[in-house]
Amino acid sequence: MLKTRQPLRHCTNACEIHRPSVSLVCSLARCLSPLRSYPLCHSTTLRRSISNPVKCCSSTMPQSATYKKLHVTATEFIQSYNKAFSRKDASFLSTTLSPECIRTVLPSSFLVSLGRENKPISNTAYEAIVKSEFPAFQSQNIQLNRLAIDDVQKSAFLLISIEVTLLDAQTYNLDFAFLIEMTDSSDKIKAVTQFLDTAKCVEARGKIDAILKELGSLDS
Repeated sequence: MLKTRQPLRHCTNACEIHRPSVSLVCSLARCLSPLRSYPLCHSTTLRRSISNPVKCCSSTMPQSATYKKLHVTATEFIQSYNKAFSRKDASFLSTTLSPECIRTVLPSSFLVSLGRENKPISNTAYEAIVKSEFPAFQSQNIQLNRLAIDDVQKSAFLLISIEVTLLDAQTYNLDFAFLIEMTDSSDKIKAVTQFLDTAKCVEARGKIDAILKELGSLDS
């Protein structure tokens, strides 16, 4: 006797009723991939992508005018270091900073380990510190490795690597991270927090002081 097909029963597990095709799975994967890899700091763009999934498949995401200004300021901030060291002119370090900008060095134990007070540093004071170190440097190159922009909080996070060659030909490869906070206009920086490669910086600092002392540029 022929059995009649049973009507499809209700099931709370959609996978028991229908398995999506391979092509559909691949399409979803391609669409969701940009959301996983896209930096969370782009919060405005990310929200737009979630509400309209078609856009997330695009390789280019729309950027706000604020984002573009922040990006320019952040990259110019790093370029100012290369300009300052290549031209031996510390004033370049403040070209992207507001006059009231304050700089904080972390970890807080770093300055203390050098016998210095751990407190925010003004533009003028930072320029003076770097200027005093110029005679000990043979060359320095700064490379920007990662830049993340937050156009809501008007800030940026930068990961950089620095190759420093001292006058005695000793070379140090240092890792730094910067959190910079912008003014409302997004074209100036009002606060800099820099994270140092502590162990290597302490070692390099000792070498720098020794060279400066030998040159007579450091008080004994």
